[in-house]
Amino acid sequence: MELSRTMKAGILHKAGNIRCQSIPVPEINSREALVAIKAVGICGSDILRFSRGVSPYDFRVLGHECAGEVIEVGRNVTSVKVKDRV
Repeated sequence: MELSRTMKAGILHKAGNIRCQSIPVPEINSREALVAIKAVGICGSDILRFSRGVSPYDFRVLGHECAGEVIEVGRNVTSVKVKDRV
């Protein structure tokens, strides 16, 4: 099955302004895994960034607490395999 090369992400543009946008799927390296996200939580750091906005140095994609299924693994990955739920 061919993987989509775009994904949806909640992007913080400024304080109080999050937009759902299509962005490129990151390329993984030999030590990484790619996960298809099924659920994502909102945590305190997301709320803080939403209320104060972003600086040019901030990572603007929100939602780092998530669950999903591994869909691709790098050649040196041994701790998870494709179809694992994480």
